[in-house]
Amino acid sequence: MMRARVATAAVGIPILVLAVWLGGWFLKALVGLAAAAAAVELYNIGRAWSARSDSRRYVVWTVTPAGAALILGALLYVTLRLRELDHGREWMLLLVAATFAADTAALLGGKIIGSRPLAPRISPNKTWEGAAAGVAGAMAAAVAAFYLLDIPRAPWEPYALGAVLGVTGQAGDLLMSRLKRLGGVDDSGWIIPGHGGILDRLDSIVPNLFVVYYFAL
Repeated sequence: MMRARVATAAVGIPILVLAVWLGGWFLKALVGLAAAAAAVELYNIGRAWSARSDSRRYVVWTVTPAGAALILGALLYVTLRLRELDHGREWMLLLVAATFAADTAALLGGKIIGSRPLAPRISPNKTWEGAAAGVAGAMAAAVAAFYLLDIPRAPWEPYALGAVLGVTGQAGDLLMSRLKRLGGVDDSGWIIPGHGGILDRLDSIVPNLFVVYYFAL
């Protein structure tokens, strides 16, 4: 599993960085495909949830074309708007770096020093120590990105944004874990070897995307 994750990251991250760097149709195509796949996966999770319980009225928005279109449209709009801002390319690279750093640091921190469960009913493997490591990783990546990419900032901004991204990214991960548990599925899909579905990768990036967008504004 770990080898598959590393191999996927070795291929996927350069493609993502290249799309962010080039922007234009390349970025639009990549985000459009990801948003469409995410909408399908969310639809399938909603159907599975409805089949397992009497919660149909709570998941109607996930199992209708309107819900899928909302997910696709919001992700496309905010991504492209962020890329078009001043220093938009740099903001997006910061987003990717901080989110992935938080995920990696949380995983390693949980495995090495994790002992206290964070949310055992939602995601039994997550720990408070891993969560703290994730926030620290996001802060370190955000600080590095601000300085290496020469993004205009006040002295406190890299640390504040990094801390927020570390929290919101992990909150998105927990929310997706909760939705999958309600649907009785381990992964949102199968399209990404070692990771599962698109939603298993976007669950942290999407909330952080909105944070970075409004921070940049």
